[in-house]
Amino acid sequence: MALDSASLIACGVLTGMGAVVNTAGVKAGSSVVVIGCGGVGLNSIQGARLAGASPIIAVDIEPGKLAAAREFGATETINARSENVAERAAALNAGRKADWVFVTVGVKGAAEQGASLMKRNGATVLVGMPPSGVTASIDPGYLAADGQRILGSKMGSARPIIDVPMIVKLYREGRLKLDQLISGRYRLESINEAVASSRSGAALRNVIVF
Repeated sequence: MALDSASLIACGVLTGMGAVVNTAGVKAGSSVVVIGCGGVGLNSIQGARLAGASPIIAVDIEPGKLAAAREFGATETINARSENVAERAAALNAGRKADWVFVTVGVKGAAEQGASLMKRNGATVLVGMPPSGVTASIDPGYLAADGQRILGSKMGSARPIIDVPMIVKLYREGRLKLDQLISGRYRLESINEAVASSRSGAALRNVIVF
């Protein structure tokens, strides 16, 4: 496979897809909410699609990323800037909260929002890495009373010797999108432009091509 697409496996794909497949072990028919539709979030969506989850609800503030989420397997989308996420997510899931919530952005408040969207006996998986020192407030009484869980997922609990060949196989079979994740290709001398594009929130994944 082409090296530019292969380079994405090492972080975004392993992290996002692995959070669903390895950390959570999502089963077919489970309802899933993914907060954040960047490179990691889109791969959580792909993982949920491959696992047979339904519905798969994508949450973001960028219309372009919500459109990409549909392409990668989201069945529903919510614009957090213009819609009430909790109300809309429940409405899209037959009035119920989600079995699984994946927080793929490192933004203050996202973890709290994620925890508010999981159902009784549900779980929230924290994937995104906020800056050091950022904290979240969650009422432990609700977690205990409702049997809920909060899980951390580092690099998608990856087993590289198993997961990388599996991802390559899924890509070759046409079941996993990698090429479509690349929103920009840059030469090394233009790396500052690539970084600026990523920081703007507009990019899915930029790659440096040698």
